[in-house]
Parts: sequence; C-alpha cells; structure tokens
Amino acid sequence: LERLLALPEEQQPTLVVRLIEEWGGVDATIERLHDQPALVETEARLALLTKSSKELAQSDDPWVQLAVVLNGWLTPQRARDKVRAGAMSRLQPVYIEALRRFSDDDLYPDANSTLRVTVGRVKGYSPVDGMRATPQTTVRGLVAKAGDAPFDAPERLLEAARQSTESRWVDADLGDVPVNFLTTLDTTGGNSGSATLDAQGRLVGLIFDGNYEAMSADWVFNPAMTRSIHVDVRYMLWLLEAVEQADWLLDELGVAPAAPAAPAPE
Repeated sequence: LERLLALPEEQQPTLVVRLIEEWGGVDATIERLHDQPALVETEARLALLTKSSKELAQSDDPWVQLAVVLNGWLTPQRARDKVRAGAMSRLQPVYIEALRRFSDDDLYPDANSTLRVTVGRVKGYSPVDGMRATPQTTVRGLVAKAGDAPFDAPERLLEAARQSTESRWVDADLGDVPVNFLTTLDTTGGNSGSATLDAQGRLVGLIFDGNYEAMSADWVFNPAMTRSIHVDVRYMLWLLEAVEQADWLLDELGVAPAAPAAPAPE
C-alpha cells in the first residue's frame, strides 16, 4: 500500500487511493482488513458466490469493498485490452506474413502451450562500451551488492555467505557458490520457472528473467545482446542446505547428505 501511494499521481488507482484515505490511511487500512476478517470462514466465502453485483457493492466486509473498488479500476482497463486484442487479431496475420517474406530461414513455431525447447550457450555480453556482464555471478557478488531493495538480502543468508567458499556446491573455477548465469537461449514471458538442462540432459538451473536488451527478442533476436537469466541449481541447493537448513527437502530431492566434517587435529 505504501508503494502504491508513492507512485506518480497519474499511475495511482484513484478509487483505491480514495478508499485508503476514507479508512484513515495505510495503518488503519491494514488494521481494518486483518482485524477479524469474515472471509477467513469457508461459509462466508461460499456465500459471496450467491450474491449479485449490487449486493456485493453494498457489502460492509472490507475485503469485498476493496475487491469492488479494484474491479471498478480494472473494468476500463479490461475494455481497452479487448480493443487492443481485437486489433492484434487483425494485424498479427499481416505481421507474420511479412516475417515470412523477410526471413531467409524458417520461423520459430508458436509454442501454443505445448512443450518447446530452445538451445544456446552460457555466455556474457557487453551492453555498452567499457562494460562487461560476466556469464556467472557468485555469492561473493551477492554480498557485495547487499543493501537497500531490491538487494535487501536476509541476514541469515549473509551470515551463511561467510562460509560459502567452503560449501560442497562451490564452482572450482569461480572459487565460490554460483548464483545466476546468462545464456543465449531465446525465451519469452511465461518461460519463467522452466528447467535449464546441460548438454547431458542434467538439470543445471531454472530460468527466471531476461536482460533489458532482450525486451525486443519477441520481434528481433540479437545474438550479441539477447540473454536469458537463470538461477544455478547449486545456489538453490546451497540455500536449502546452508541458509534454510531444509535437510528434509534435500532428502526428498534425492540429494545425498553432506559428508561430516573431518575432526580437528588434536
């Protein structure tokens, strides 16, 4: 709510802001929403399904009031989206035909909610002159950037990072636990969470983002600049083991327990 109110005025959902003001501000709004909320009860939630829009608009439940206000804000946006979708349905066939005539190679097939595999390499890039984005990042780099959001790493992570170079998940070439890596894979919105496999078919990470320069890749793939960003599976395992102490999850994943530390010499 605080971030919402900090947005530029033209970006704020006016109806929601007005409701927060009517309820006495952010703290009062949070108190109202979480002080004995009726919708915790299953019966109360099911009862909403039988109510008309008019009855919902007259509800005195704060969560229903908030939902009604949000719906009022979203309704014109949905209408604009429908207009845009209609225009796209007319223009996209023309666009695809232009791509077919322009391209010397076969076009990528549309995945259409089916399995799709894209092949590439781990590779850094240079977004501007004099700057080099390396192919991999490490826990050491995470600690160096820790601070204000979005780099506000939990204290328990920073504490565990002090011994990260002693972990069994250390990359020998990096000398530390790897965190993320860049690839030349061609991915798009909706691919986040997809498995990243190496040449032997082993799970090595999960994709979660693309670099800024990849924003145009749905139209033009630039091999020099387009990169996908993946979290390294070794970082995930290190988090489970060293930060969260979630040995039961490691066991469920079939990861062998860490070897006991050698006794200190007498």
